[in-house]
Formats: sequence, structure tokens, C-alpha cells
Amino acid sequence: MRIYQSILTYLLLFLGLALILKFFGFISLTASEILSYALIFYGISDVYLSIGNNRKIPLFIGTIFFLVGILFYVLNNFLIFWQPQLLVPSLLIIPGIAYLMLNYDNPSNKKFLIIGTVLIFMGLLVIIINGQFNLLLFYQSLFRISSLYWQIALVAAGILILISFNEKK
Repeated sequence: MRIYQSILTYLLLFLGLALILKFFGFISLTASEILSYALIFYGISDVYLSIGNNRKIPLFIGTIFFLVGILFYVLNNFLIFWQPQLLVPSLLIIPGIAYLMLNYDNPSNKKFLIIGTVLIFMGLLVIIINGQFNLLLFYQSLFRISSLYWQIALVAAGILILISFNEKK
């Protein structure tokens, strides 16, 4: 419980500092960008502390906070306009991924895998039915994003390799 208090303290310090810097004009972040960073930070922290400790609710909530933070970040930074047709798929896909995280934490419990897969499939089906999915645009956007952020993926892969190397010892 003490670790959650320190995470919340750091999160509140981040939010307070960001708002003060925004108020005095040192940074030009919108409130939704600050919220997206806060949700990503809290989500990662919650997932990290919950995974492997049989803490299903914090893992589920942390995954949802992280994914909502990513959604806000993408909407703020990549000129993607939020359309009402994307609300239902988002409400299906985000919990679907959270259920898959629960399955990752406890692979013997297959109901999370089934629920997560069904929710994601239903979300993708709604996107396809609404006509919002264009494979060519998807690959072009994926290429553009990966060309901008390949360094972050490389650092993350290196960190994962180091962590797995240290766990084998």
C-alpha cells in the first residue's frame, strides 16, 4: 500500500509542476496532454506493481488507464480527429486488451483470454461495419509513426532484454 501512496505522490507532483509550468508559460501543453501523460504514468506503475502479484483489479484498471492515456496522446499529437463512430469500438477494444493482460498474468484462467478476444473482435467488427478501417491508411500511419519513434522501441527492447537477462541469473 505504501508504494501506491508514493506513486500517487509522484503523480500529483507531476501534475502540479506541469500545471505551474503551463501557467507561467514555460510549457505549452494542453490539459488533455497533461492528463494523457498522467494516465500513462499511473497505468504503467499500476500494471508493474500488479503483474505477478495476483492483483487482478489494479492490473485491469492500470491497463485501462494506460490505454486511455495512449488514446488521449494519439488524439492530441497525430491530427486524428475523434469521431463518434469510434467510441463503441474503443469501449470494446480497451477492456478487451485489459482482459488479455489478466490472461497474461494468469494463463491458466482461460476465461480472460476468451472474454478479451471476443471484445477485441467485436470492436474490430464494429470498425469494419462502420467503414472506418482502411488497410492502406493504417499501414501508412504505422510506417510514419514507427519512423518517428523507432528509437523508443529500440530502447524499450534493450530494457526488456536486460531485464530478462537479469532474471535468468
